[in-house]
Amino acid sequence: MSTPPNPPANDATLRDVFAASALQGFCSNIGPDSETKGAWYEQIAVPHAYKYADFMLAEREKSNE
Repeated sequence: MSTPPNPPANDATLRDVFAASALQGFCSNIGPDSETKGAWYEQIAVPHAYKYADFMLAEREKSNE
């Protein structure tokens, strides 16, 4: 596997990397108005990014079996 162009911090787990990628996608495609943006990120985007990361890790495990 090749090194990503912008490697994560040394203490980032693969789950963190997957979540960051998912969050980046959310942020680039969903743009609520500025009044609700903070709550949207905290309550929806970040927790769901980690759920997507967990799904990606589960699929990765399946392919390694």
